[in-house]
Amino acid sequence: MGEELVFDLNMLDSATGDVLFQKKTFFEPSYGFFMELMATRMLGLPSDLIPSSFSRDGNVLLIGPSSDKLAFDLRTRQPISIGGGLKAGIDGPYAFLGDDKIVGVSRNNVKDSGVFSFPEGKRLQAVPFGLTDLEPVTQGDYVLSHTSRTLRWGWRMWTRRSLWWRRSRDRWMCGAAGC
Repeated sequence: MGEELVFDLNMLDSATGDVLFQKKTFFEPSYGFFMELMATRMLGLPSDLIPSSFSRDGNVLLIGPSSDKLAFDLRTRQPISIGGGLKAGIDGPYAFLGDDKIVGVSRNNVKDSGVFSFPEGKRLQAVPFGLTDLEPVTQGDYVLSHTSRTLRWGWRMWTRRSLWWRRSRDRWMCGAAGC
């Protein structure tokens, strides 16, 4: 029998190299994980090997795929319990929307994608999209995606709920709600 591939998680203090937190058997990649990683690479789409996002204030790190996600408070150096749809339903990319909300993609059912409270994981808004990457911004209620090679996607939350994108020629286009 072959050995199983299992990843451990070690959080290190960058100044000293000391281990701040360790979780053995943090993540065990599935066949589907490798197939999706291979497909996104072959299509030239961005994809993180292990999804992660920092809160806007830089105090919290959310890391890991699917139900293996771990939230970690970088000030207290302790894990934060997460729940609801954020923990159980988001199996794709995610990004902080400020400090208390997360936008996440469900690859199994895009209708389960949305905005979730953090750390409770309560779904606050449905956002039915299937993107391969999400990244937070430093100001405003936006997240970005580079899923397309020719378009840059953005999602503006709460105010007008508009989907907008930019063509590589710097032309702006907006969704039905306007920008």
